[in-house]
Amino acid sequence: MSSTGSAGATPTLTDGRVLLRALREDDATSLAEQFADPESRRWTTTSDPFDTEFGARSYLRRVERDTARAEGPRHWAVEWRDGDATRFGGYVDLHPHDHTSAGIDFGLHPASRGRHVMSAAVRLVCRWWFDQGGQHVTWFAEAGNLASWQVVRACGFRFGQVVTMYLPPPTGPVEGWVATVGRDDDLAHPAEESEPEAVLAARHHDSPLPAIA
Repeated sequence: MSSTGSAGATPTLTDGRVLLRALREDDATSLAEQFADPESRRWTTTSDPFDTEFGARSYLRRVERDTARAEGPRHWAVEWRDGDATRFGGYVDLHPHDHTSAGIDFGLHPASRGRHVMSAAVRLVCRWWFDQGGQHVTWFAEAGNLASWQVVRACGFRFGQVVTMYLPPPTGPVEGWVATVGRDDDLAHPAEESEPEAVLAARHHDSPLPAIA
């Protein structure tokens, strides 16, 4: 993995195939496509109808504000190599709680599903955080979001109890999944432990699980 950057800036991270860089104004079109995707919208708290172009611009403004803070949240655009082409793969956000603990969330562009792009991106961000002295990274998602679960499971996150998450109206409080990975955990392999009940039920009924993103 290689990286560049300074305090207050978004470092560039890469594993040779997947590259994380600062978000740019010209990412707005790709972000709007992603926000308009029905599967992506299913697991967000946006109102309906939702102006995806406005949402993309608003997200970029928030990224700009956060990046101006030396210890604020960090946001990356995900790119990946597809033969000779470079594809936009989505975004990853890291939210430091203090100098040791941070939260992570991410969104995958629908054209990049099933190619292990986001799991590679999450590993890059976690390793960067641990290199800065961080100890833990925590993920939250609404219970049932199997695609997101597949990503963090592939990265060695360990799952805790189902929790009640407060999400803004019109969604309201929902059940959520929480998982954490530590600096000494193996990011390259899934953790060996029990799975969320919804995942176990899907396996029991032979329901297909989403491809690891």
